[in-house]
Amino acid sequence: MLFVGGAGVVAACKTPEIDCNLLVPEFFKKTPLTITDVVQGEIALPAGFTTETVASGLDQPVTFDFLPDGRILIGERSGLVRLAEQGRLAEQPILDLRARVATEYWRGLVALAVDPDFEVNAFVYVVYAVRPTGDPKSATVVRVSRFALTETSAGEEVVILGAGGDKTDSCTALPSSADCLPSDVDHIGADIAFGDDGTLFISTGDGGGLEAVEETAFRAQDIDALGGKILHVTRDGLGLETNPFFAGDPSANRSKVWAVGLRNPFRLTLTSAGLPIVADVGWRVTDEIDAAPAGVNLGWPCYEGEARTMEYEATTQCQALYQEAAVPRGPLIVLPHPDASSVIGGVIYDGDAYPDEYRGSYFYGDWGFSWIRHVRVDPQSGELDGKPQPFAEAAGGPTAFHIGPDGLLYVLSLNHGKVHRIDYSR
Repeated sequence: MLFVGGAGVVAACKTPEIDCNLLVPEFFKKTPLTITDVVQGEIALPAGFTTETVASGLDQPVTFDFLPDGRILIGERSGLVRLAEQGRLAEQPILDLRARVATEYWRGLVALAVDPDFEVNAFVYVVYAVRPTGDPKSATVVRVSRFALTETSAGEEVVILGAGGDKTDSCTALPSSADCLPSDVDHIGADIAFGDDGTLFISTGDGGGLEAVEETAFRAQDIDALGGKILHVTRDGLGLETNPFFAGDPSANRSKVWAVGLRNPFRLTLTSAGLPIVADVGWRVTDEIDAAPAGVNLGWPCYEGEARTMEYEATTQCQALYQEAAVPRGPLIVLPHPDASSVIGGVIYDGDAYPDEYRGSYFYGDWGFSWIRHVRVDPQSGELDGKPQPFAEAAGGPTAFHIGPDGLLYVLSLNHGKVHRIDYSR
């Protein structure tokens, strides 16, 4: 997708042993990929379902969340955060980070989340690539930052993760234990989900994207590095004693790590039992969706999907991993290319406004092919109950999903510049 998906597929087209005509649609063969290249058209849904536009006129929107009063905050790739109320966008952005956000390659502002205690603390969190200090096409770093909102603006930025990268363009210039989130190219991830206790689960990418065998990919296996992980931290970015690798010091990177072995994990949600479900955009073979209990190793870069990654298999790091007794956990859902190109993790629907067959379903999508699917997931184990089923086509390039205060599914469509609400009439 705009930030996470097309790159792996485009890279496959540069590999002579792979037939691009079998792998990807025409729009992925163009360089650079643009918004106008991707699937357009009106969203197609099952009988009884309809869509209503609740926000429009957006410029490359990639993330959104609800305020407690039902208004919607929408983050655009450029770094603007817009406020939508009753179908209308406020004239002025509530937060303008454009001077700070790097948008080269597939970078930008990628995630936004409203604190569940917003009515008390007014906190909103964002994840974005930092504008580089040197060549704008050079490596960058990523921040996870917190702002306190007023009715019309935001307060000072508080960087809760990634502050250690403020004086460099690349985490590779620092020890792996530094408070640095990588974006050497464009594998940023990312997403934020809140536990019932108000702690944050944050997915992070390995920072790569050159579409070759990259040393940076092994950040995903390094417990002391923040990239390629699911992190579990307090509102101030500190690790928790209950985390699987807690080292006694809550500021240590490994104390913040919940799960390892992710490439480009775009969108994260929690089941009702608190189990993270994360979508990871793959390289040349598959995308995947994973359940991530505490301490799990999801395998990247030594595994892509269920198989060993051919290009990394002979490396010393992967050979060591293959010899370990504990095999990395396999995906819940494997999405072989070309069935997918840029998986977008979703949300779990537990309401009663839709037919019973959808209750307990995990809704997820693909930006490049503009489809949405659903499958029931056990909230404790993360195991699937049945096979994924189609839900929508021509979904306008979905990049984020939420369950709204009304209990309905909302979809952000990047290609249409809109937020859609999915209604159902019995």
